[in-house]
Amino acid sequence: MVSPAAALSVLLEKCKNVEVNVQQEDQQWSIPLLLHLTSQSDKNGSTPLHFAASLKTSIEGFTSRLCEHFRPKQSPTTLLLGLNESAIYQPDNRGSYPIHVAASNGILKVVITLLKRYPDCATLRDIQGRTFFHVAVEKKRRNIVAYVCERPGFSPILNMQDSHGDTALHLAVKAGVFSIFSSLFRNRQSPGPLLRKYSKKRDEVIDSNDMTSAAQVLGISSALIATVTFAAAFTLPGGYRADEHTDGGTPTLAGSYPFDAFIISNSLAFICSLLATVSLLYSGIQSRDISIRRRYYAFSMLLMQSSTTSFTVAFAMGMYLVLAPVTLNAAVSVCIIAFVSLLPGNMEIGVSLAIANTLRIRLGIWAAMSQARPVLLFTWKRVWSCIIIFGLPGLMKIHRTKMA
Repeated sequence: MVSPAAALSVLLEKCKNVEVNVQQEDQQWSIPLLLHLTSQSDKNGSTPLHFAASLKTSIEGFTSRLCEHFRPKQSPTTLLLGLNESAIYQPDNRGSYPIHVAASNGILKVVITLLKRYPDCATLRDIQGRTFFHVAVEKKRRNIVAYVCERPGFSPILNMQDSHGDTALHLAVKAGVFSIFSSLFRNRQSPGPLLRKYSKKRDEVIDSNDMTSAAQVLGISSALIATVTFAAAFTLPGGYRADEHTDGGTPTLAGSYPFDAFIISNSLAFICSLLATVSLLYSGIQSRDISIRRRYYAFSMLLMQSSTTSFTVAFAMGMYLVLAPVTLNAAVSVCIIAFVSLLPGNMEIGVSLAIANTLRIRLGIWAAMSQARPVLLFTWKRVWSCIIIFGLPGLMKIHRTKMA
């Protein structure tokens, strides 16, 4: 079966030297047939380029690799643009341009081709005032939305409003697709995390220097936590048993739930801060590739968060062990203060839950459920250390009870 691109390529080759007489207002002149045909529209106002922009010419998987040498090197869109570039700015009866058609059908390859060759077509609007990006969001075309959000050059179109005053973010909420909403929301909140390839230019040098400075500052903090937790491991609360005791030299409070929680939290704080320090060292080396340094930096930030949480819990448990026998109220107060101090670093969980509630109100429970997975994943990253700190001692206590 002959593909549309192959058939079009043959047709263009046959007609490339053919001319046609065109008469307008008592004047007649000859123009290339292909130029004339590519400017014609059907009853809906669609030109050949509109139809070409809707064709899915790529073949996925094994068939794509098998037929690589048999497919034409140029797509129908590229072939038509080579004949009549003005067709890119010719709308149909609904005001849709070829780039709107490509976005509506999710043809990312065509969208990329049009944007690279004619960047100004990104701001073309249809009869409803929508850009191609509005259309992509409304039609739930994740690939096109992701492509645009990952490139800073398209920032101006992200907040454009259509004739109804809706931005792409409004349309994403109406569509109820969390992946699209998340891409837009993250982009609006912080343009910095946009995924992009960096070359050796001024922006990269600035970014590299900033990361090195940040790594140095955070490295001091992580090293400080590692030092304090290392010292705490050998100066345990409650002291040690006398040498005359059967278990002489061992911690006096060993075996209690708060003590086990203190030991585990202190150990986690030490290990996480030590790993964070090493990771920050790698992220601060300017000779390494910037993308690798970013991964090390992101990993160190996760470890620092866990280290800080574990360190705070270790402090609270240590104070509880010392104060509980003489003043329980003070011991509980310290634990509450420590817990409250952790809240500012975990505000994103509340934001995510608020977004889920907004989706539930506007679009129903299923739209809210679409956010459950990322919220759970984010929550797990923030509280996994607490689960281990308070869960493992409980299991150890149950095990000791059964063994007794």
